[in-house]
Amino acid sequence: PSSFLAQKAILLGIDLDGMSQEDLCALYLSTLFEVAINEYENSETGKLVSYAQLVEAGYITDVVLPFLGLQAEIDADPAMVSANVETTLTTKSNTRGVSGNKVQHWNANDEVVHISDKVRAASALFLGNAEAFERM
Repeated sequence: PSSFLAQKAILLGIDLDGMSQEDLCALYLSTLFEVAINEYENSETGKLVSYAQLVEAGYITDVVLPFLGLQAEIDADPAMVSANVETTLTTKSNTRGVSGNKVQHWNANDEVVHISDKVRAASALFLGNAEAFERM
């Protein structure tokens, strides 16, 4: 995606070095999505998964893991695979490697995520009209 990002910046007349972190992250994310979609469409490989699908019960073990060639592991011990998927999905990503093994579990009901005006503006600018999302 790096070369595509540079091309996109030139096309849009953007100075990457002068961008805010929020704009640069949104631009990079939109570029990553576009490259992934293009690669998927041109190579007919890979699997596009929306967030809605990802959180459906059983989607990872029934669809994603078999697609990745892990059916034998699922067949050998489906309960263990399901437990590992659940543990992975409910572990806060920012607590891995925390000293003392104080692993924190994620619970949507306990989370309040503040999205700043800068992040909202950057998202609208670079992700709001992304064709990649419409094609997913």
